[in-house]
Amino acid sequence: MLKYPEVSKVIDTFVTDQQKGFISSYMPEYTLPAHVNNWEMDIYYELYKYSEDIQTVLFQISFYTGGAHPNSRYASMTF
Repeated sequence: MLKYPEVSKVIDTFVTDQQKGFISSYMPEYTLPAHVNNWEMDIYYELYKYSEDIQTVLFQISFYTGGAHPNSRYASMTF
């Protein structure tokens, strides 16, 4: 993707927006055990190359917000 700097900008913006949204939604609940307030978010990605000029980036976004287990979602971009 380094060959296309505009693609890097789109991906950087996406990741930054995910981080900002997660951080802004943090609302600690101090009446519950401390571990409940240990929120965490991880973003992983895989690249799928279909040709020299067509590639997909698949993001797996995992986040823990104090429940019984983390939540996950996927997002993809094809360039």
